[in-house]
Amino acid sequence: MMLRLCLLFVSLLTVTITTAVKAESYQLDVPAYNWHLSAGYAGYRTVGFDSTAGAQFTLGYRLDSSLELELTTGFVTLTDENYRQGVPAPSLILEGGEQTLVWSELMFSDSFLQGQWQFSKNTYINTGLFWQFGAGITHFSDEYYPTLVLGGGIRIPYDRYRLELAIKDHIFKFEKIGETSYGNNMQLVVALGISF
Repeated sequence: MMLRLCLLFVSLLTVTITTAVKAESYQLDVPAYNWHLSAGYAGYRTVGFDSTAGAQFTLGYRLDSSLELELTTGFVTLTDENYRQGVPAPSLILEGGEQTLVWSELMFSDSFLQGQWQFSKNTYINTGLFWQFGAGITHFSDEYYPTLVLGGGIRIPYDRYRLELAIKDHIFKFEKIGETSYGNNMQLVVALGISF
């Protein structure tokens, strides 16, 4: 499931880049609302554990025409089923077999390569790529981990609404099998939002 969503994301990203590069200069016909709320699916692939589907919620504020400041929180349930089937490593065994991982982060999001898909003579859909960076806290297994977050994706605004497809990397220091290392914890986000 996660692989199929990633392939869909890459396909849309490729089409958006091609469309944006070929597009002539124009003014996006999107109302300039300052605030937005969004919620959606959050697939999370962390170092050392399996995960179930999670959720993410975002409150954002537009600083200028392309730059936004976003406060995001989300959660996902992690399991250690694969490790219980093999040789158990004490630092990778979860009490009860699963625990909830929660993240909260403050992100800057910057849009670029805005373009349009034309479906008919008078039917257009605006699209734009964006990249994100920020920092936050990840709470897992009764510990709090300072986290660096990097990511990017595709944003499709329509009037007051928006669809976002994004991939993020949550980087934090984690103890695994007695060793401390920095883990790249990948997250796939599919979110719907409303601006106001």
